[in-house]
Amino acid sequence: MEQNKGQKYEASLKLYSQDVLTSIDQRDILSIPEYSYFDIQMSSSNSDDRFLIPELDDYSVDNRVATSKSGAQFAYYPNIAYILFSGSWNHQIESSKHQDVPLTPGFYTIQVIHNNKSYFAYWQVVPKDLNDEEWKLMRRDVEDKVRGLALEYSVHKRNVVRALELGQVGDNYLDDDTAFLLSQQSEIQFAVEQLRNEAKFRISKSYSWKPSGMKAEIDQTTMRMIVDRPDKKGSLYSPTRYLEFNVPANQWLKLFIVTIVDVCVSQVSRITRVLEKLKSSFQSVSQYRGKRTPSEWHFIEESYSRGVSVLSEAMASLQKLRYYLSDVLHDDFLSSVQLPSNTSLPKILMLNPIYNLLYKSYSSLKHRSQHILFDDYYSKYWKKTAQLYEIWTYIQTLDALIQLGYVPRSGWIYDQKAGETSLLLPFLDEGTQVHLSNSSLSLLLTYNQPIKSRPSRSTHDRPLLTYSPRNKPDIRIDVFTLSNDFLGSIVLDAKYKKLNKLLSERTTEGHGQLADQFRAYRDDTYSTITTFKRVADIRIVESVLVLYPSNPVDQSVSVRESANHVYYIQLKPKTGFANLMDKLQERIANLHERETLLDNDISSPK
Repeated sequence: MEQNKGQKYEASLKLYSQDVLTSIDQRDILSIPEYSYFDIQMSSSNSDDRFLIPELDDYSVDNRVATSKSGAQFAYYPNIAYILFSGSWNHQIESSKHQDVPLTPGFYTIQVIHNNKSYFAYWQVVPKDLNDEEWKLMRRDVEDKVRGLALEYSVHKRNVVRALELGQVGDNYLDDDTAFLLSQQSEIQFAVEQLRNEAKFRISKSYSWKPSGMKAEIDQTTMRMIVDRPDKKGSLYSPTRYLEFNVPANQWLKLFIVTIVDVCVSQVSRITRVLEKLKSSFQSVSQYRGKRTPSEWHFIEESYSRGVSVLSEAMASLQKLRYYLSDVLHDDFLSSVQLPSNTSLPKILMLNPIYNLLYKSYSSLKHRSQHILFDDYYSKYWKKTAQLYEIWTYIQTLDALIQLGYVPRSGWIYDQKAGETSLLLPFLDEGTQVHLSNSSLSLLLTYNQPIKSRPSRSTHDRPLLTYSPRNKPDIRIDVFTLSNDFLGSIVLDAKYKKLNKLLSERTTEGHGQLADQFRAYRDDTYSTITTFKRVADIRIVESVLVLYPSNPVDQSVSVRESANHVYYIQLKPKTGFANLMDKLQERIANLHERETLLDNDISSPK
């Protein structure tokens, strides 16, 4: 049952005897718009029938039953209407039964179990104001942009970054080396055990002086020494044969093992730090549990538990591999072997599939450059498209300013220490700021920070104050001279809505129309650190840019200006970036002109 614009309708899902999600025509899969109320029910006269929806395991769905002790999988039973999304605004449903965490756009699989046989059905959640491809591009863009901007700033640049793909909940807590080692663990152990049981050696000779009366082997060296050393009359310089394991094959094997052990040690250390950070983040979020709905808290708790489980299992596997390889290094045949002096693997070993397998693992680990690791919240921010759009627009704004010639100096991803071998990119939290500058201006780009009101006073980091309760724009650009004189701000608000909705819809807080909110950002703000001469009609917020993803079907407006310097700019993947750059350049230039209005007799705040 789906509800769209107040209209309810029923749709039947087709059952398949095999899991054919990747092969069926997408047009045969039911599409449900994001943020639409809907429930699901299986009709059956057999009470033993059940169905599973693995993608919903972390959500709180009323009346389902856990199928394992850990509660990691749930069963849904016939003839019960399960609410999969209701929205907390739906007052026709008991608050305890609300499932108000929006389902992430993507495909969902239902596994129906009937008479011990499995059947499959599918539906797709589609983005509300973006098409599916745009949503995927936006999601990919965030990690790619953050990674790229951080690397351009880092002292140690790298040419290739192995991708960290978003996958199951918790997968993003594992960086690429850990994921690689876990995938190769069994192959590495098999190869090492094979070479351990077939240790390479050569027969060598060791010479020493022995009494002539003893049984001793005589060779050419013995005969030469009889002539060269007449003082050793009565003794023979005789060889003793022994097995020598310090051969290139074993030298390279030792190098492979030492490298993998070192990476295991560093990865275990990293996972320990990530676990501590994950637990700390969860404890911090727990302080505000009372402000979350039950279904939101269930989702947070399940995601946290799954993340801890993934990390703990990975650490245990790496420790196991490390201990095994360390034992091999203490074997008699390897303990005295030296590491190879030549960095090129001998061709004869390249032809050996066992050595070749280990060499590929070694090469992948050894020749990596600097790592890019994401804060744990990057694994879930995209599950809410409205938040994804806000974050994406902030990064687009940052990228636009950089392309306009402003150089990042500090803040957010630009606070990494030079020389670090691993960049842990912090998430874009509320209040995040990036300081940029060029040869004439200094900018402070702020994400989702409330504007204070009286009796607060302005500061360099928070120069704006407001009379209005409409006080939390998504993005703010504060513009200063290089002497720290405040020239004014540009406010940007990212709204995951169509343009016609922006012009007519009321705010969720009940403070009038959304358009009134945008005007309030400009009309109701002021600052106590300005040093302008007394000039009439200087608004401290020079302009407001409203960013939105889509127009109504019958409109194709890309930039629209309303009264009071409020501009509506369509911005989505592959659309609107040039318009955003042009408008930012224009509005910053207007602010720069205010430098001539400064009262130089008033000292600027430093």
